[in-house]
Amino acid sequence: MVLITLLVVFIDPNQKIVEFTSALSMVISEVSNQKVKCIIAGDFNIDLTKCTVSNDTSTYVDNLVMNNFMPTVLMPTRITSLSATLIDHIYYYDGYSRSSATNVYSGNILCDFISDHLSSYTLIMSKHEMSKKSRPYVRIFFQKNMEIFNNYITEADWNAVCSSEDVNFA
Repeated sequence: MVLITLLVVFIDPNQKIVEFTSALSMVISEVSNQKVKCIIAGDFNIDLTKCTVSNDTSTYVDNLVMNNFMPTVLMPTRITSLSATLIDHIYYYDGYSRSSATNVYSGNILCDFISDHLSSYTLIMSKHEMSKKSRPYVRIFFQKNMEIFNNYITEADWNAVCSSEDVNFA
């Protein structure tokens, strides 16, 4: 069993990045210390495309990366005729496992009829081979098979089932 912590975030567009970074720092530090896999996702309203021109944005990203939270969405998530911003984020922390036992795939889905933001996704897939189980038994409903089944039902002795008042026994 794999335990994954999921944090979903919405930041008011008027909130100061510095204040949010400070609060988030305590949370991700705790998660990082627990060494449990974690996904942080949401509408952060912090434009990652401004990382090189805004010290607050740069500090925010540095804080996440220093705690091994890697951004998985790297393309703009809100596109208008005047701008393209990356304000919806998904971060993945692999927990204690430092091996490359997982592949992480992500992207955006164009669905502008739902929201003015693109939907983002992240797939975390194990590299380990899944053991193939034997094929389960299935019933094939041919006329001959249904006749055989009906004969079994008809010939079965149902007295013990029908006469018992104890449902567990029956």
